Amino acid sequence: MKRLTTIVGIFIASLMIANVALAAGKPVELMMDGEKHIYVKGMKGAIPYQENGVTMVPIRFVTDKLGAKVSWNNASKSLQIQKEGIDLTLTVGSSTAIAAGNTINLPAKVLQKDGTVMVPLQVVSEVLKEEVEWDEERNIIIIKTPGKEIGAVDPYGRKIRTTNLPKNYKDYPYILADIPNSLYEMKYPYYREGKARVSSTLYQLPEFTQENIDIWMSHIQEYGNLLLNVDYRTIDDQWIRDMSTHMIKYASELEKSAVYKDLKQYTNWAIKNKIQIEGTLVPEPSMIFANGYGYYYVRSTVKFKFNNFSKSKQLIFDTSEGWSEEGFNFQKGVWYSGYVDFPIGTNVGGYWGPTLKVTVNASILEESQISKE
Repeated sequence: MKRLTTIVGIFIASLMIANVALAAGKPVELMMDGEKHIYVKGMKGAIPYQENGVTMVPIRFVTDKLGAKVSWNNASKSLQIQKEGIDLTLTVGSSTAIAAGNTINLPAKVLQKDGTVMVPLQVVSEVLKEEVEWDEERNIIIIKTPGKEIGAVDPYGRKIRTTNLPKNYKDYPYILADIPNSLYEMKYPYYREGKARVSSTLYQLPEFTQENIDIWMSHIQEYGNLLLNVDYRTIDDQWIRDMSTHMIKYASELEKSAVYKDLKQYTNWAIKNKIQIEGTLVPEPSMIFANGYGYYYVRSTVKFKFNNFSKSKQLIFDTSEGWSEEGFNFQKGVWYSGYVDFPIGTNVGGYWGPTLKVTVNASILEESQISKE
């Protein structure tokens, strides 16, 4: 795992901000003290992102975890944060912060996006005195409170809980602190009694090594970043090639595969329909299951918003049989979020290595629970 770790301080924090831009153009995951941003109750609106070399994060996620007192002044559009000697004022539209009476220059303006105050990551390290790490392979910003013990964690540094467990906790190798019981207790799609296998069983199979699971998760993550971050002004054949690298193909040449035809058709439609999407798809590796009919799924969190389209039709690339956006009635400028059982697989026996990818009939709508925020 490649990481860039920063020690709190003005100079090193600035270096960290510059290096975090390595994954520019991709959504950013945020984890603090072993808990991810995406699962936190009440966190709506914008997701962490990178723009012009600066990583922007929702400040409320951090302050809530710190137990800080937060006051919002609607007239001045300013946010005051107080905790153990920290007195910080941030103002929407300003590229400076006031900390203990001192003015601090920020690499970007504080802004309000979809009802959420977003601040440069520098605020977290330099002012709030949190340690920040960059996990390049998984595209995650990891924030740690110095000296805080979080207890047992999974292979990805996520906090494991042992209380208030879901009814079916034995179906999983462990239960995570930032995932609600309702997600664990969701029914599986097309569950075949006597044949289906839950993740606690799958994790005991020799094929389900950490390496293979990581390969699978990486393909899903990258596929989701491409799928849910479409801009009709830039989508092209390169997008098609990038998408195809994460999908199972049954032809040696991309142009001869059915995948290419579907991707090309969507690309042309996205341009014509002026589709613009932003969002993220986050698979949970501890929640893989086999439905007993030869298909594997991974339970994932999905979050997206349509910034533009001409017709509310075929807005998301999807090739599953019988799929439809009818009933969703997607609107512009509205965040949608929820959960999906995302299909994964391979086209060779044994489920080994690089062949572990997204299936050709992948859908984020077919087996999902998605609603407006």
